Amino acid sequence: MSIDRYMKYFVVTILSLLFTFSVLFAQDDYKKWLEEQNKKYQEYKDKKDKAFVDFLQQEWKKMQMMQGFVPDENPKPDEFPVAEQIDTPQQQPGYPKVKIDIELPDPGTRKQPEFKPVAVDPAAKEFVPLEMSFYGTDLHIMYDKNILVDFDKKVDKQAISDFWAILSRSDYEPLVSQIEKLRSKMYLNDWGFCTLLYQIGSKMYQKNQNQSVLITWFLLTKFGYDVKVGYYEDEIFLLIPTKQLVYGLTFFTIAEKNYYVVSFSKKDHEINTLFTYDGSYPDAKKIVDLRIDDSPHLGIEISKKELNFNYFNDKYSIPVRFNNNVIEFYKTYPLTDLTVYFYSTPSTDAKYSLLMNLKPILEGKSELESVNILLRFVQTAFQYKTDKEQKPMAIAPVVKEVLKMLRSSLPASIEIRQSIDK
Repeated sequence: MSIDRYMKYFVVTILSLLFTFSVLFAQDDYKKWLEEQNKKYQEYKDKKDKAFVDFLQQEWKKMQMMQGFVPDENPKPDEFPVAEQIDTPQQQPGYPKVKIDIELPDPGTRKQPEFKPVAVDPAAKEFVPLEMSFYGTDLHIMYDKNILVDFDKKVDKQAISDFWAILSRSDYEPLVSQIEKLRSKMYLNDWGFCTLLYQIGSKMYQKNQNQSVLITWFLLTKFGYDVKVGYYEDEIFLLIPTKQLVYGLTFFTIAEKNYYVVSFSKKDHEINTLFTYDGSYPDAKKIVDLRIDDSPHLGIEISKKELNFNYFNDKYSIPVRFNNNVIEFYKTYPLTDLTVYFYSTPSTDAKYSLLMNLKPILEGKSELESVNILLRFVQTAFQYKTDKEQKPMAIAPVVKEVLKMLRSSLPASIEIRQSIDK
């Protein structure tokens, strides 16, 4: 080997060694920095939890509960009012023809959502698996078994603060991370998220009501939601404020916020008083929003239904596909502002089947006639129920809200007149 080649080899070797050592030192420095940051963060969390536990041990207030808001006590008519139909469709000149351009993926090709078990560090021997079904969706979760806190004490502020203290010392963060990912994949809104947390807690605690409520409260708080718990005698209640008005649920007011007694166990709570605290966990400021911006992506269990209506001498039948699991989820939804329902997003299956079957009926018609057909469809294709079969609600406000929505979506050339008895 020549001297030049030897020197080049020597220099390259030295540089490689220096680079390797510098990387190792940098990695070691980064590891130390990360450990230091994690230590500071843990100290910060411990400080917050300790302060909150101390706060929970202070005096709790006895709150007088208010009965739930009633939407409207005026009953609907026993028979559905039918408008007089004119002899022929309105074919007024000057209205453009409707051209419908709809491109939606066929939901028939969709697969069942899959949520694989989360990989956990093999060294984490304290973790145990949890398998459950959430509205037809199979979930696999790993969690620290120290989260399972015994609660065989008398229900009071001390027992509740002790529960929080033990949970805050467990390794709950991997569970929080998994739940956050599940929420994102299932497109759950705040109500769906609260329901998911309760069902996970119920599965962990074998349907023990008080423990299920407490861990739901703990997790919602750790996710930044302003929620509380209260107790009366031997029962603990979850107290949730919402951005929208909720009907039919008992509540009390603190700092101009209504805290509703919410039950996910299908058990109605009729209480007049309970004990709770006046304050919140640090940084827990989010308020539950009942809006439905996306239909939840749940396990697929398709059913079909025929929606029939007449428009003059023509008879139409609209076959609609819908996901039973989504319907079951919506059955748990609280009665709230009309705007929540009007602006909610229908499920992919229902949206696709409705639009694809209405398209050939409306295409080529004038805008005015298309609106008339759609009004005839929504007014007559769905089964009418009296107040004995569902909660009372006045027709007039509903009609007014529908007309407002129609006005915003129709051409300015179409005039809408209303005549509604008060």
